[in-house]
Amino acid sequence: ATAALLAGCSKDHNLNPFENAKTASDERDLQARDFKSECSLEPLDAIFTGILTAFQASLQASRVTYRFEGANIKRTTEFFTSTDCSGKTALSFVEGGEFNLHKDQKSKDGGKAIDIDYKQLLVTAKTGEGVEAANALKLCGSDSWKEDNENDVTAQAADSNCLGVEMPRHNSNIYRVDAKVLYLGKPSDNSNQPDDRPTSLNLSVKYTAK
Repeated sequence: ATAALLAGCSKDHNLNPFENAKTASDERDLQARDFKSECSLEPLDAIFTGILTAFQASLQASRVTYRFEGANIKRTTEFFTSTDCSGKTALSFVEGGEFNLHKDQKSKDGGKAIDIDYKQLLVTAKTGEGVEAANALKLCGSDSWKEDNENDVTAQAADSNCLGVEMPRHNSNIYRVDAKVLYLGKPSDNSNQPDDRPTSLNLSVKYTAK
């Protein structure tokens, strides 16, 4: 798994094999799985509220996927033109970075501390409708979006017509894995610090390993 990770390196990756091996061994239930949320008409993270509002006429629902590889994390937020997330993804936001586990820090409901540092934002318009919507909004400062062209918009992440928060950004959270289901703490408030870490799990939102 580490070799595959190194082969697909980019600026958001931790390439230290020792750190990757240690983090992987700390919580094997997280590793090399896609933890997918249910389809949602409301954004699962407050930072995407503006995106759904701006695209209200064209984008109806979203789904979030977390993937952990060694000490690296990718969070993919997909937007759909359907209300049930059927059909092809119209727009995809991929945040990449690193994470650290602090399993000795626990909440009363069994959540363990996790610190995530997102370093890169990649956006792709995956359908003609996605391209049309992105160009109309000048998403992340561009009106020249093309279908299936992945764009690194890390430098534009803080723009009001992009993610709306600066990148890199830090997220202090808690997590618990029950069998193949991942739970996280309360929704992110854009970029919190360790002393703002959630004190309880959000059991109403499940991310199921696929």
